[in-house]
Amino acid sequence: MHPSDHTANDPSSPPLRDVSTRWSSIQNLDRFALRYIDPMYRLLRWKVGDEDLAREILQDFLVKALSRGITPEQRRGRFRDYLSKSLSNAVIDHYRREQRRPEQVIDCDMDSASEIQQKWRDAWTQTLLDRSWSELERQHLSQPAWAGYAVLKIATENPTLDSEAAAGLATRQLKRPYTAAAYRQQLSRARRRFAEVLLGEIRMTLGGTDEDSLWDEVRQLGLMPYLQELRDLGDI
Repeated sequence: MHPSDHTANDPSSPPLRDVSTRWSSIQNLDRFALRYIDPMYRLLRWKVGDEDLAREILQDFLVKALSRGITPEQRRGRFRDYLSKSLSNAVIDHYRREQRRPEQVIDCDMDSASEIQQKWRDAWTQTLLDRSWSELERQHLSQPAWAGYAVLKIATENPTLDSEAAAGLATRQLKRPYTAAAYRQQLSRARRRFAEVLLGEIRMTLGGTDEDSLWDEVRQLGLMPYLQELRDLGDI
C-alpha cells in the first residue's frame, strides 16, 4: 500500500467542536488538576520564591482545597483562572497558619498585566502543547501504521526542509517509501489532528461552550499560529 493510501490507519476522530466535556462537569477535580501540576508548581514557586515551600503549599492545596469542592459560580469561569486565584489564596492561608507575614507573594490575578501573569500563561500554554503531543504519540503507539505523529515531528524539528528532503527523512525513519506529495498529505492530516486535540484540551479548561470564548482563549494563550490556517480553511 502506498503511504498516501493509509487513510484507514489514520486515528483522526470527528472535529472536537462537538466534545461537551468541560472542567466544570468533572467530578474528580483533584485528579483533573494533576494534568496541570507543572504550571501550578511553577506559579507557587514564582509567588513564594522557594521550591520546597511551593511543593508544600501545592500538596496541601491538592489534598485539602480541591477535595472541598467548588461553587457553581467558580465553575462558570476558566480553570486556569480558578487555579491562579485558589493558589494565591492557598499561599495567604499558609502564611496565616504560620502566623507570619509573607516575604514574597506576587499577585497573579488574571486582570493584572504583570510579568508573573505572562509566565503563568506561558507555562499553561506549554502544558497544553505537551499534552497534545503526548496524545498524538499515544495514538501512534496504539496504531503504529499511522505516520502522522512521526511526519509532524519531522516537520516541527526540521522547519527548513522542503517536501522532497522531508519525504526522504520520513522514508528513512519509517522504513517505507514516501514521495513529496504523500508526505505533504500525511502532514496536512497530522496538523489537523493536532489542532483537534489541542482544541479539545483547551475546551476542557473552559467553563462555557461558546466558540467565541474558545477562540478568545486561543488568542490569549498565543496558540493561534497552530490553528489559524486550518481555521481559515474551515477544517476546525
